[in-house]
Amino acid sequence: MTTTTLARSVDHHTSHQAAAGLSKRSTQCLMLLDVFCDAYPQPLIAAEATARAGLDGGGWKRVSDLKNAGYIGPVLDEHDTFLTQTGPNGRACMAWKATDKGLSVLAGKL
Repeated sequence: MTTTTLARSVDHHTSHQAAAGLSKRSTQCLMLLDVFCDAYPQPLIAAEATARAGLDGGGWKRVSDLKNAGYIGPVLDEHDTFLTQTGPNGRACMAWKATDKGLSVLAGKL
């Protein structure tokens, strides 16, 4: 039986086959979505989420993929402007959090 990090050893062999068929991009998106869902409702910037997921500097591209898919969304402040947090480079970065769609996907409800 093939072993992957996305399937547990006790999972059915079809789960292992499905996990083995995921692309690197899909795997990174799932890792990031897991981070955003674990942090919910706390917002995260892309750099923080990618660091928690253990991804390298290119992980921010997967954050964009999650945003475009509707799995994460921007956080608005009390004035309906985008909430930002200071990033590792000292600049303001948009804050993101899991959406209901993202939470449902990770919970296996969609």
